Amino acid sequence: MITESKVFVTGIYASGKTTFAKGHSETNDLEYLCFDEIYGYTNPEKLDVVYAAMEAQDRFVMDALPLNEHESSWLRLADYIMSNKVALVVVKCPIDLWYRERLPSKASYSTAAEEDHRRWYKEFYEQTLFRIFEQLTLKAVYSYDSGPEGSGNLERMRLEC
Repeated sequence: MITESKVFVTGIYASGKTTFAKGHSETNDLEYLCFDEIYGYTNPEKLDVVYAAMEAQDRFVMDALPLNEHESSWLRLADYIMSNKVALVVVKCPIDLWYRERLPSKASYSTAAEEDHRRWYKEFYEQTLFRIFEQLTLKAVYSYDSGPEGSGNLERMRLEC
């Protein structure tokens, strides 16, 4: 059970981040913050707006990590984590379910070759997550299997970095 008052949810696109975040916010009386809606992608202050939304809430769950292409965003998030009671939930959907069912349902679905999608999936879960764990001092990390055989299975992860 997640006891932290601020929860960030991460995972590859179409893995079930938003579904988990919305459900967790309702079940635990946390404000749901939709990163895509707040970030806006056209707003020049982008992350400042996201952090303002986070600071306005005592308790929230956000369906993404507030990061962008700039290295300084990693430092900013690390500072935020050090100053707050934060949990990270990693949502992972089995690759075949993700590729065949979840991914095609997304409006932003790319027609890239299957091998490219499978490579991106592997890179995210094997490389990007490692970087997150390595660069951020996380106190509480949970995994959530969004596949049919593991639905609702939330487990605390062992951090060995």
